[in-house]
Amino acid sequence: MHQHYKDILDRIDEPPAWFDDYGVPRYGDFSPRHLGNIYASEAALAEVSCQQCGRMFKVALTEAFTGKCLGLSDEIRLGRVEYGDPPNVDCCSAGATMNSVMHRILEYWFRDYEVSMGWQRDPTFEGPVAEDPLDPHDTVAEVIAAVGSGAQPIRVMCTSTRNRYDLAGRITAAIASDGHVLVVYDERYLVVARQMLDGLVPDMDVGDWKDSRTVTLAEFSRVKEIHPATINGIIVLAGPGPRNEAEQKIWSDITTWFATEADGKVQIELALAHSYCMIANPNLIVDAGRAAQSQ
Repeated sequence: MHQHYKDILDRIDEPPAWFDDYGVPRYGDFSPRHLGNIYASEAALAEVSCQQCGRMFKVALTEAFTGKCLGLSDEIRLGRVEYGDPPNVDCCSAGATMNSVMHRILEYWFRDYEVSMGWQRDPTFEGPVAEDPLDPHDTVAEVIAAVGSGAQPIRVMCTSTRNRYDLAGRITAAIASDGHVLVVYDERYLVVARQMLDGLVPDMDVGDWKDSRTVTLAEFSRVKEIHPATINGIIVLAGPGPRNEAEQKIWSDITTWFATEADGKVQIELALAHSYCMIANPNLIVDAGRAAQSQ
């Protein structure tokens, strides 16, 4: 149940234009820059109604409304996004304690901190929200099955940063159960490379490029110092393209290393739409955005 902002509502004659992600009434035009959650990387303006009386509201959503494994865009795509209780404006006797009904996404915005701090609008996720929720496809099972069938290398096209790191962590853990895994990444992804393994691989089994652990983490600049003979599988996390000549040289060398020194090893690249592709000519490209009908 949201707070009833009587001190605001009683002082302004006109109705709020929208309500933010905390249920606060807002009177200007919607902008992701005006969210209550200033650290949000995804945002949407949605149209919902009170489950009791049907009054319509425009409300803001962020990734705080999603689960651990999926981003806001994924929840919208799967028809599972919810605002929860409607804004508390005394729309009816029970309204503030009822659930809201999701109708449509009016605006969807995102920003990737590895690319830019600026917000970008993406109409792909705008429009009516599916009434029948879908379940995400089991991408991990598909990738592991492909590895078992001899596919190498594989590129997994992910739909959001949360989706990417959830899949990367679970695929790494699955491969690590059979041997040594190397996780290579853009230097901007050091923190997430470790966080994605939390609860999946014991901390004592994770080390950097100098250690001999079940899972070895290495920035692109360190990859050539690791002997591929000891590795069973490689997980690749590439970001946006190199920004200067020095980085371009490193990335070019690593691309060559994948194609030569690591040839014959399982290589799985987890990519976003803006990711620079490090693995050339993958045997298989997996669409992580597929959904399965709920049973």
